[in-house]
Amino acid sequence: MNCLLIYESELTSDNTAVISGKRLEYLVERHQIKEGIEISGGVINGKLGKVKVKSFSKDSAEIELHCSLNPPIRKKTSLIIALPRPQAQKRIIQAAATFGISSLYFIRSENVEKSYFQSKMLNSHNVNKNILEGLEQAVDTIPPEIKIFKRFHDYLDFYDSKDSEEESKILFCLTATKENILNHKVNSSKIYAIGPELGWNKYERNEFANRGFEILSLGSRVYKTEQVALLCMQ
Repeated sequence: MNCLLIYESELTSDNTAVISGKRLEYLVERHQIKEGIEISGGVINGKLGKVKVKSFSKDSAEIELHCSLNPPIRKKTSLIIALPRPQAQKRIIQAAATFGISSLYFIRSENVEKSYFQSKMLNSHNVNKNILEGLEQAVDTIPPEIKIFKRFHDYLDFYDSKDSEEESKILFCLTATKENILNHKVNSSKIYAIGPELGWNKYERNEFANRGFEILSLGSRVYKTEQVALLCMQ
């Protein structure tokens, strides 16, 4: 990986961390760490720089940190995504961290399989693991906000509690006739709502439209959810 990231809970001082257990196994597998190596690194939600493995054993690794650089600037982009298949969940979470978007919300839609919400990809361990891998790929330390809403109205209540008046709001719909995103100009702050492959139903479209979302098409082709998500993250 391009960057070794440390959790704040692993710090034993401002510039030293000790890693053990499953996290040590992860570092050995992903970074092939050994005593004396120095690589790019940082602290999650903190600074970037260099980290050095001071000591290493089968039980623990002591890491020395020299981190004073700010992480990359975040994109003012939020994605609302009707929950896709489990493997797509994993790829979208990693991409959200790699592309540096601000937030990712998985929500319920009538055309979403209920069983998708039982996916092990949505447990906190796997969500955090995929965020970490996405951040390490990008050499970044700031994770996106990720929330999961098992009811459509739970997300609407959450949305209504937030101030989003200055954001460009776009809902993708299979039956829309307006210009597609590739030709559409938006503000620097954006919210995209990406439906299931079968599309949002009429009620869902109306609820988004009532909140100022512009309904656009991606053209005549039908894309996978993760493909549209990657387009919106760029």
